[in-house]
Amino acid sequence: MATKPITAASPIGDAANPPDWHSLMRQLPVKGMVQQLAFQTELQNWKDSAAGVKATIVTPMPQLASEASVARLADALTAHFGKSVKIVIEKGEVEGKTVAKVDAQIHQEKRMNAEQMIAADPFIQQLEKEFGAKVVGGSVKPH
Repeated sequence: MATKPITAASPIGDAANPPDWHSLMRQLPVKGMVQQLAFQTELQNWKDSAAGVKATIVTPMPQLASEASVARLADALTAHFGKSVKIVIEKGEVEGKTVAKVDAQIHQEKRMNAEQMIAADPFIQQLEKEFGAKVVGGSVKPH
């Protein structure tokens, strides 16, 4: 999905109404360590001015925030918005949820739903009854 950059004249949010960080991190065309950094951050402050944007983000995994990774994330944001973006990294615990935490929670919910569906399946129940079969907990993987 291609995203159109916002024109430089357009405001890109402010401290009271910053962009949706989770959606933004999913849209950026970054991979590898830069994507891991993006997915392990939470936006703390967003200042848009004529000179550019200053985004302060916090990460519980500062080892991902190498100078090169932060620069590549800033470059991706600059390309996305069509306006200079500077990133300031702070180490600390996130108050909300990072993209990675949201993804892990969704995966856990899907796995639990799949396990419940397997347990309720009449064929599986028949196998358990006739042969003493058991579904190993945690072995069900949703698609």
